[in-house]
Amino acid sequence: MLDCDTPLGKTFIEEQHNTEKILSMYGYTFISMPRKDSTSDTLIAMDIDGRLTLRGIAEIKSRRMAGKSILNIDYIKNNGGYLITDEKLKYGKLVSEQMQVPFYIIVNLLEQKAILIWQITSSEGEYEFDFETKDTATKMTCNGGTIVRSNSYLPMDKVKKIILYHERGI
Repeated sequence: MLDCDTPLGKTFIEEQHNTEKILSMYGYTFISMPRKDSTSDTLIAMDIDGRLTLRGIAEIKSRRMAGKSILNIDYIKNNGGYLITDEKLKYGKLVSEQMQVPFYIIVNLLEQKAILIWQITSSEGEYEFDFETKDTATKMTCNGGTIVRSNSYLPMDKVKKIILYHERGI
C-alpha cells in the first residue's frame, strides 16, 4: 500500500489539492500526474491567448510540523532552510530540462496559512540557486519510520513568492 492510500496520507493529498485550489485563483491550472507514485505531483498550466500552455512542473508539500516543532517561516529561516529529499530535486531538474519548463517546490505551511514557492530550475533545467545537501536522518514517510538519506535545504531567502491565505482551501 502506498503512503498516499493510508488515512494520514489521504489527508496530505487533500491538502495538496487545497493548495492547488488556492493557487488556481491566480490563473493557474493544475494537471495531476496519472499515477499516485509519480515523482512530481503536478503540471502547471495557464491560459495564454486562449491556449492552455504548460508553464512548469511542481512538487507540492503540505506540512504542519518539523519533528516536534510547528513548521513556519521562522523555523525554516532558523534551521538552514526547508528540508526536501535531494532525489526529488534531481528528478525535477531532469524533467525540467526535458520539458523545457521550470521546476517548482511549493510548500503549504498549514499552521501559518502560508504558501511558499521556490523556483528550483530555469526552463533549461539549470538550478536557479545553490543549496546545501547532506545525508541526514529524517522521517521516512508521513506514516512514520526513520531513514538516512541525502536531503537538500532550500534557503528562505530564495523563496520566489509567499502567499498568505485565511480560510482553508480559499
